[in-house]
Amino acid sequence: MPFVHGKNAVIILWDNGGTCRNISGDKNSATLSWSRNNPVTTTFGHDNVTRIPGIYDATFAGAGIWNSDNASGIDAVMSGIMTGSQFTLINFLPGGSLTGCPVYSACMVLNKYDMVAGVNAAVGCNWSFELGSGSITVSCAV
Repeated sequence: MPFVHGKNAVIILWDNGGTCRNISGDKNSATLSWSRNNPVTTTFGHDNVTRIPGIYDATFAGAGIWNSDNASGIDAVMSGIMTGSQFTLINFLPGGSLTGCPVYSACMVLNKYDMVAGVNAAVGCNWSFELGSGSITVSCAV
């Protein structure tokens, strides 16, 4: 599987009621950023910067078209998660749910949910999660 189209990406999360929600239909972009803070250990005797492996962090952000139609629309799901103030399990499948495609999973906390309305555009939304507990795990779709 060398290349896949971004339109096939799948985003699944668990809402504040513990229900599994596939929010892919309301989304048009997603970015999973995985980082690590590597502390500097350089001392006076070094000619180059030295570091030690540090702790991991991750963010998961994206945007989409705002949908308030029903309990499974993006507004109901994100608003519920925001007011629920709890950890959310997220599965991100950037290559879609094809067998062998990677599945990135993490327990995250919603830190931002924006509704964006422009005079000449559909109402949109932006959102961002931060790693809440543990790290990102990677598996394969079956």
